[in-house]
Amino acid sequence: MNVVNLQDEARQESAPFVVVMLLLGILGPTVFLGLPAIVGQVERHCGFGEAALGLSSFVEVLGESTGTLLVAFVLGRQPVRWVLAGAVTLAAGANLGTLATHGLVAYSALQFIAGVGSGGLNGIALRYLSYSRAPERNLGIMLMGQVTWSMVLLAYIFPMLSDAWGAHGVFGFVACVLGVFVLASANSLLTLYV
Repeated sequence: MNVVNLQDEARQESAPFVVVMLLLGILGPTVFLGLPAIVGQVERHCGFGEAALGLSSFVEVLGESTGTLLVAFVLGRQPVRWVLAGAVTLAAGANLGTLATHGLVAYSALQFIAGVGSGGLNGIALRYLSYSRAPERNLGIMLMGQVTWSMVLLAYIFPMLSDAWGAHGVFGFVACVLGVFVLASANSLLTLYV
């Protein structure tokens, strides 16, 4: 599918489709947006020192970047519903899996996988919002939503979950937030557009 056809399809989007893409772009990078609190949680849960925390954070951010770039190459070759479902599975599954790890290598590997999935979600949102009728507005809304979501995560959600349930609450919450997008991949709304 060439860019002209993709632009024509995207310009016919509905308001619910744009909302789903906005939510995908805002909520997809939840771990990245809440990284300062995640680092503190991992330090308490796994007992990592400064160097290990820095390395594991770098690996997660590397996964986010890799996932966003991979989507650019995969979306043209695979149905977006499959890419979306795969990204959700990677992000949610790997975040749940981190609860069973305590070693640096296992934790970093799972966070890289989670980052690839999360970056994939963000990449899908970026692609479709950039071809929407009002890309400047939609991408601006997504960016402001990410900033707001980051502040809410860092100020309220992650501290509350950490105090109540520790790492299980934080990573379980992230997995649930990302897992909701399985519904988006199965929703008939997306069959019209992706």
